[in-house]
Amino acid sequence: MARCRDVPHEARFHIGEIVRVRNGTRDPDYPGIPMGGWVGTIKEVESGRGQAHYYCVAWRRDTLAGIHPVFRKRCERDGLDYKQSYLADDDLEPYGGEPLSIEQPTSITTPRLSTGSQDDRIRMILGLTGDDPVPDVDPETLVAYWNYLRQHLSLPFEARLGPRHMTVSLGEIEVTKRNPNHRLIDDYLYWFWNRR
Repeated sequence: MARCRDVPHEARFHIGEIVRVRNGTRDPDYPGIPMGGWVGTIKEVESGRGQAHYYCVAWRRDTLAGIHPVFRKRCERDGLDYKQSYLADDDLEPYGGEPLSIEQPTSITTPRLSTGSQDDRIRMILGLTGDDPVPDVDPETLVAYWNYLRQHLSLPFEARLGPRHMTVSLGEIEVTKRNPNHRLIDDYLYWFWNRR
């Protein structure tokens, strides 16, 4: 999103002002997460259509400490910055220094994992939920992945590397789509080479 400029004669709130989210406001990206009571500082002001304005609000530390952990997990999973949000005029009110009273979700539904998604298949193999980001490759996740492959690969199987026969790591082979191990190996290679 482009940098925004302060528009003091039109905007309801201004850069540097401390605001609170109105009760009943839901996160625009995650409607199951209520934002009422969150407090932060206006960092940017963007003019919308007509008289509407949108504000980049950077959340205070005490707010970040009080929000539900699923919000942070989902932001990390989706590559969003959980420390700030863009909200509209009607979502915000002036903050007068009252004690924080942060609305919490009454029920959170975890997104279903899909076997049609490569990231979700990796989450399934590593015992994660749809709220979890795909983890990086490290010794612990490699062991977990290897244990899964050890139980589910059909061995031996044909693979391509080059004209010679040699011992190679699993991260260096390709299997054809006709091979029953194709999806398992392809998912592993995707995870191994993209999360290192």
